[in-house]
Amino acid sequence: MSLPTAKQNTRQVHFKNNLSRRAVALSISTELLVLLDQKITVTSFYQDKY
Repeated sequence: MSLPTAKQNTRQVHFKNNLSRRAVALSISTELLVLLDQKITVTSFYQDKY
C-alpha cells in the first residue's frame, strides 16, 4: 500500500516542479520579449527622430 502512494507522490512532485519551471521559463521569456520589443521601438523612434 505504501509503495504505490509514494510513487504517486513523487510523480505529483515532479509534475508540480515541471509546471513551476515552465511557468518561470514562460515569464522570463515574456519579459525578455517585452524588453526586446521596447528596445526595437526605442531604436526605431530614435532613428525616425534623427
